[in-house]
Amino acid sequence: MNRAFRKACKRAKHLSSLDTESRHRLRIALKELRYSAEFFSSLFPPKAVSDFLQRLSKLQDLFGVINDAASVKAILRRALEHAGNRISIELSAAAAFIEGWHQSRVEPTWEKTRKRWKRFVKTEAFWST
Repeated sequence: MNRAFRKACKRAKHLSSLDTESRHRLRIALKELRYSAEFFSSLFPPKAVSDFLQRLSKLQDLFGVINDAASVKAILRRALEHAGNRISIELSAAAAFIEGWHQSRVEPTWEKTRKRWKRFVKTEAFWST
């Protein structure tokens, strides 16, 4: 678990300046850390495990929102390409609305993510107690 934790911390080194791909790699590193933590959780005090996993889970959810926003543009573009000459004004408007909605969530979510990251790294790793 130490290795997974260090990997996540390394990926978050310059958190504020991470690009979309770097954020995605950090999200994957957090997912790996969670799998490891859950696997070994029964060997440690439940309260310590719970606090750690809860903070990690909330952080992962936020990265998920950011990743969804990054992915939606390509998904909608492919859907519109697939529609070909059947694209209507309504379909184009709906796609623009969906993309705009996702994009409008990125900055507030990113602000929250940075704050949660600071809290998360201060959380005592339950396996080191």
